[in-house]
Amino acid sequence: MAKQARRLTRRDVVTPPDTGESVADLEQKLGKAQAPRVSKGKLKLPRENIRVAEQVFQWRLPGRDAFERADHILEMAKSIRNTGAPLTDILVYPCGGAFYVVDGHHRLAAYDTARWSMAIPARVFEGTFRDAQVRALTANSKNKLPLSREEKSEAAWRLVRQMGYSLTVPEIASASTVHQRTVHTMRTVWKEVQEIAQREERRLPHDLTWRAARALHKGEEPSFDRDEWVDVQAQKLVELLRKANLGVNLTKDAEITARALRLISDGLPRALIEEWSVEEAEAISEIAERHANPPGVLSLPANTGTCNLQGRLPSGGGRVSQWFRPIYCD
Repeated sequence: MAKQARRLTRRDVVTPPDTGESVADLEQKLGKAQAPRVSKGKLKLPRENIRVAEQVFQWRLPGRDAFERADHILEMAKSIRNTGAPLTDILVYPCGGAFYVVDGHHRLAAYDTARWSMAIPARVFEGTFRDAQVRALTANSKNKLPLSREEKSEAAWRLVRQMGYSLTVPEIASASTVHQRTVHTMRTVWKEVQEIAQREERRLPHDLTWRAARALHKGEEPSFDRDEWVDVQAQKLVELLRKANLGVNLTKDAEITARALRLISDGLPRALIEEWSVEEAEAISEIAERHANPPGVLSLPANTGTCNLQGRLPSGGGRVSQWFRPIYCD
């Protein structure tokens, strides 16, 4: 009797290695090398022929939604193990004798996690290199996880930097789902930041973020990139939590997680609200408004004086005095 494979857990989740190649690297390859012989339609690819270039085709920010992504990959890996069948085709782009993932990074991770040894079903993207980059952003497969607001902003910024005016403002806004006004602002900042760099004879980093660009545009230049340092440290913490298999407990019940964080440090909740006050300003305002004016709460004038009453309307009738309590009386 064949030995049954060990059950997969979150600790088994594998992230495919990134080649670290940039847009310029792949453009250089495309200029020098011929595309693979089989370059159209559907095909089955050996795993060693599939590569990942996150700087080019991955629009998610590193470390974001790590637990949700790990769970997503794990569920697909379990499906592969349980059924013995492959997932839907990944979308690839031929370049320099290999095939780069355009859409299907999580599916490729699921194959690696499940230790799939057979060829992987794929479909070749038929279009230009730039079109493939935009498709990587707009692709919306059945198993796709939504991008966060920050990821959408960074995606729009990358399109502004990398595509120049080959894409219109409405096209960039549509691909990244950010407002057209934001895209116009990004174009203005990008133009002026380049002028600043030229004037000061400095070289802009190829991975300049939208946040860093805004700081540079305002004339702010810290001695070191604190945002980048914070991101690195946060990713290390995420990895420790993932390896300890704590992700499911943190995301399962927000109330329990919030209580636990307060037990760790009484000042932590306020510090977190402060940290998220800009990025989540709209959500924080909505929540504050909802708590200040909960549905069903009334203020009624009493028959005598100016006494206010507060309470909730009864669902099954009854006297007002049974359900409302006085707040203040003059």
